[in-house]
Amino acid sequence: FSDRMKPDFKGSIQSLFEAKRLGQKNGVDYYKYELDKKGKLAKTADAATLDVLKAVVDAPKAFDDQEIIDRMMLALCNETVRCLEDNIVATPSEADMAMIMGIGFPPFRGGPCRYIDQFGVQNYLALCDKYASLGKAYEAPQMIRDMAANGKTFYPQA
Repeated sequence: FSDRMKPDFKGSIQSLFEAKRLGQKNGVDYYKYELDKKGKLAKTADAATLDVLKAVVDAPKAFDDQEIIDRMMLALCNETVRCLEDNIVATPSEADMAMIMGIGFPPFRGGPCRYIDQFGVQNYLALCDKYASLGKAYEAPQMIRDMAANGKTFYPQA
């Protein structure tokens, strides 16, 4: 699934790597790592980072909390749905439990499939369409499109 997971652009991580900014290993990445008064590594801002990233970073943009949540949740939920489509996991409840127990998805959200149901499949599809330009990971899986078209949900509605 490299079409969804491998970026088709050079990002900040690649730029830092090429500039030999390897993190705590050599003391610089986004930050500069220096020993504090207690002898522990502490990160401090490093103005040179901006020079390294100039070529790959767009103009600064402020993201509100909800946009950050939406962009993170879409990619995660879409991959979960694709696991259902590809029969990697058999049921939405198994997928949800795997995400709760496996990666620590917030239990009070009930898992990615429950999250989509609570958000509303139509609303979720609209959000996917809104962010589809960010790449394949954000494009709605066919299962979501079919569910939205047919008024379906992952779980029976009470």
